[in-house]
Amino acid sequence: MGGDEFKKKIFRSEEERSGEISGASLIFEEVPAHLIIEEVSKRFGIPVYDITEAKRGKGKKNIPRMVGMRLCQTLGRKKLSDIAKIFNVGHYSTVSSSIRILRKEVESNKKLQNLINILTQDLTRLFLITMNLHRKQKTLCQSVGKPSLFLTGTFRYDVGRNEVSHIDP
Repeated sequence: MGGDEFKKKIFRSEEERSGEISGASLIFEEVPAHLIIEEVSKRFGIPVYDITEAKRGKGKKNIPRMVGMRLCQTLGRKKLSDIAKIFNVGHYSTVSSSIRILRKEVESNKKLQNLINILTQDLTRLFLITMNLHRKQKTLCQSVGKPSLFLTGTFRYDVGRNEVSHIDP
């Protein structure tokens, strides 16, 4: 991604251009795809399977799936080919096409646009909290000398694996 000086330069130039910085640009690390998919699943009230598996058929629009793909691209900073693997798609051009369809849908649907904005904010906040807890927990583990797990809300963070997972209530 580049060194710290490069990141600072890019960060400053974006701020100078727009005067406003999106939450996603403040994160230099990738939001894990599974966290994005779980949050989209929860927000739309559908199982994760419905987001990660393709539904074939003419005229079928799986908006939550498209939202997940888009957020994996923006917040997860994933390449289209990686997103294709995560969402069980044969080719990255399908991902590109889905994201393009979502953009058009968002232009005419303010409710969907607001939902995506809220999801982006929630995921950014959750990720930053998780990373902050990870840093604190890692420091604690280093001083005690033991690997650790800790719980935050409905998520479990495994310090040894550097992994966040959803806990079913």
